[in-house]
Amino acid sequence: MKIPVLCAVILAGAASCLKTESLPPAERLYVPITITGVSPIPDAEVGDTVSTNISVQAPNLCYKLEGFDVRSSSLGVNQFEVQAIASVPNPQRADTTCPTGIYAKDSTFKFKVSTGGRYILRYYNNQQLYRADTFEVN
Repeated sequence: MKIPVLCAVILAGAASCLKTESLPPAERLYVPITITGVSPIPDAEVGDTVSTNISVQAPNLCYKLEGFDVRSSSLGVNQFEVQAIASVPNPQRADTTCPTGIYAKDSTFKFKVSTGGRYILRYYNNQQLYRADTFEVN
């Protein structure tokens, strides 16, 4: 009987230490941004690191390109969906002011090909297909 009571007291004490305050809103949010240009990828050999130049654009200068979200496509092997991801100040924070102007950035997307065959990269702006590129890996 002493052990269950002791456990209950310990749990009650631990629960009282939990804070009920909500966390402040995040400073920046991650959002997809528009891809405006992609260079083609030349054919490659297994084990090569291939790269493509990607241009992106966003509506104001608060955006910052953070990288690319790359996911295996459900459409087949060696098929990938690519989306550009940026961070932007959280509009829930009162201290956010954004300079006007179009944010434009050129970046390089690189990845290593580990198997031979045909690769297909589909570039998306939100849910809209922007472009699909195909290249061979020998």
